[in-house]
Amino acid sequence: MFPVNEPNIITRGYRSISVRYQSLLDHWTPHARSRWIFAFVLILLFILRILVAQVSHTLHSARHCVVRGQYCQHALVKSYIM
Repeated sequence: MFPVNEPNIITRGYRSISVRYQSLLDHWTPHARSRWIFAFVLILLFILRILVAQVSHTLHSARHCVVRGQYCQHALVKSYIM
């Protein structure tokens, strides 16, 4: 029979991960400035990614209109063509 008081492998693995996660939290808690700077940098990178995707899409649309000789309704595409 299995011992009643000994936790199974899933419980031991969960506890091991929990202890590691808690030690990581305890280590980083005093570093509030570093965490805010890191969060700010991540937000800036995310915004930059969005802007690059929009500009890339706009330029692709402009190129498509110029190649086909179509009239483009988009304001940014019009400014790019002219």
